[in-house]
Amino acid sequence: MNSFKILSNVIVSICIFLLMNSSVFAQHPKTDSTIEHLMNQMFDAWSKNNPNTIDSIFAEDGVYEDIAGNTVVNGRDNIKKLLKETTTAIPDFNIKLLKWFSSGNKVACQWIMKGTQTGNLGGIPATGKSFSVRGASIAIIREGKIIRWTDYYDGYTFLKQLGVIPTKDSEKDH
Repeated sequence: MNSFKILSNVIVSICIFLLMNSSVFAQHPKTDSTIEHLMNQMFDAWSKNNPNTIDSIFAEDGVYEDIAGNTVVNGRDNIKKLLKETTTAIPDFNIKLLKWFSSGNKVACQWIMKGTQTGNLGGIPATGKSFSVRGASIAIIREGKIIRWTDYYDGYTFLKQLGVIPTKDSEKDH
């Protein structure tokens, strides 16, 4: 590798490090164990259908956003309502934390969600089909509580697995 590429890579690395460790990102730094506990509580709340856990992990004015589902929910009570609606439509809903990292008050994590849709989910009638979709989330923490949680996942694959969007195999059957 020539010296220009090495220098360029070092500069990019330093810029990323400085950005991730700037005061904007480190307003309320938390220890790894505190963040890990918060992440585990979040995933347990959804996997074990425990909406009351939301009170201990989200700020009163917390925001939950599902990018693929085009949903933004404001406030703990509404987040609990969404959790109940989701786990009612998908009683075996399970979301497993795979990896996470944090910088200051920002957390990023990777997960996989699975379940079988047996009830109405956001206007989609029960399909009886199972799904398994990987995704990622970004969270912002303030004073030990989540103030914003944003989920990113492949909504197209999710809907295909539920049978809402035809697959190539189902198109051949018609």
